[in-house]
Amino acid sequence: MTQTPASLEKVIKNSRNNLMVMLILTLINMVLLFAQSAVSFPFSATIPQYVLGFGYGFYTASDSAVALVLGIVLSVFLLGIYLPFYFLTKKHPSLLLVPLIMFILDTAFILWLTAISFDVSMLIDVAFHLWVLFYLVLGVYAAYKIRRLPPEAFAPPQPMPSAILYPEIPTAEVPVSFEEQSAVENTAPETIETNTDSTDAS
Repeated sequence: MTQTPASLEKVIKNSRNNLMVMLILTLINMVLLFAQSAVSFPFSATIPQYVLGFGYGFYTASDSAVALVLGIVLSVFLLGIYLPFYFLTKKHPSLLLVPLIMFILDTAFILWLTAISFDVSMLIDVAFHLWVLFYLVLGVYAAYKIRRLPPEAFAPPQPMPSAILYPEIPTAEVPVSFEEQSAVENTAPETIETNTDSTDAS
């Protein structure tokens, strides 16, 4: 299948969209965690949430506001580091490699958590992590391919010549019989003479 700049840019856009959805849902989960809600969304990064949960848990156990502040600042930093790359990858799609590496580490972390404390619900988180990784890998691959396209691939399409769009249709000549041709030749002088007589009479 031929890969055009438009098709590759569409893949990169889908990759960036998945990255943004992951960021938004992770932020929502962090707010819900801070509000002690039992609801959470699986389409999110794990490490920032665990850092926030650790800081909040330490705060509730020891009443240490420092641990809470550190947990909030560090978790927001770990999540916010993705955000600049969402905007930068609009003009420099090859930078998708950075969030890809970061999310690989996040996926390795949740796989480690699943291995040491297996729960069926954690498989949903693993599945969504693999989903995000899949689109990030596609985005990095598309960024690599679009850089290797020849310059002429980005040229605007040339308009087709009018001769191709509207070809000239040949017209067929209708054959004229000998009798018809003779009749035309005989009537022509009579018409001229009639016109001449009318002129003299006037």
